[in-house]
Amino acid sequence: MTNPFHYGSPVTGDRFTDRATELRALVTCMLKGQNAVLLSPRRYGKTSLLKRAVQDVRQAKGRSAMVNLIGCSSRRQVAQTLATGIAHEAMGWLDGRTELLREHLARVRAGVSLEVSHTGLTVTLTPASASTDWSDIISDVLRILVRLGARSHPVSLVIDEFQRVAEIDDGLAGVFKTLVDELEQVSLVFAGSKRHLMEELSTGPGAPLLRVGTRISLAPIPEDLMTRFLIARAESAKKELAPAVAAAIYRIARGIPNDVQQLAFWAFEEPGRRITEATAERALDRVVSLQAEDFAENYDKLAPSQQRLLEVLVRGPVADVYSRQMMALVDVANANAIRVALRRLGELELVERTPAGWRVTSVFFERWLLRKAEF
Repeated sequence: MTNPFHYGSPVTGDRFTDRATELRALVTCMLKGQNAVLLSPRRYGKTSLLKRAVQDVRQAKGRSAMVNLIGCSSRRQVAQTLATGIAHEAMGWLDGRTELLREHLARVRAGVSLEVSHTGLTVTLTPASASTDWSDIISDVLRILVRLGARSHPVSLVIDEFQRVAEIDDGLAGVFKTLVDELEQVSLVFAGSKRHLMEELSTGPGAPLLRVGTRISLAPIPEDLMTRFLIARAESAKKELAPAVAAAIYRIARGIPNDVQQLAFWAFEEPGRRITEATAERALDRVVSLQAEDFAENYDKLAPSQQRLLEVLVRGPVADVYSRQMMALVDVANANAIRVALRRLGELELVERTPAGWRVTSVFFERWLLRKAEF
């Protein structure tokens, strides 16, 4: 029996869970030449949403390319990733005419090598001189998009994991800001999964992405929509999932799309024709057991004050994390020590701030911490 749930990688087709509002906004921006900034914590379905948006834009006769900067560690690699992503899609827009693509790439101020194989197309850029400025090369590559556009075929580029530019160097995001002002006919979508970095890039005085386009923030999918999805998926594979149990799965996983699907996946794998709350609890224990070594390794890398702070937060959300009581519980001398520990845990996406206070982000990691405390 095929498991109808999927987690850990982007989903498509009927495995794509409702994001109608965000999808509509993205597609509209991409078809109308408007820029967008998509902010999303990890595991909220960002990449799945982006891929669906690109698919819908193409169906509407738009020309859309998508690149992912997660593997880039230099400006040169960013330039090559952009060039490869744009060239790969441009081959289709140019009816496979490689000579026309080479004409467009010839305007890039670098040596350009184009390799076409059964796995796809790859562009390699080499510096024209020792003084080559890769900011100029990035600009040249993005300007190709303008020349590839047409009135009946609006052009857009989705740049996933854009926060990498901030990690590569402080000035790289400014290169894109300059191009945003220049490429008026092209829609650029900047998306990232490290929210604190994307916030720094898009908010506050001097932020390079400040007011560059529509800001779209992903939140958990509403419970009623997600539970209906879970029930329908279970029924499609001939298993019974009652609304109350689907809601329990949603709440245990805190509505985080990837975690909901992960819990549902392992609940589905339990024996029997019905998924029950007991099934979901066993599935939760199984997920935690499967990830226990990773959790232990990540925990051991933390500073002692960060470990102690987690051990306090695992008991429940804390609104006043800087109180004297918290300082005593965490065993630190002052509130600044908690602030430093909290900032680092936030950067690692191990904790998050909610209306009820600070808490451990992942319910699976939280369950592991609780289990650890019992021994």
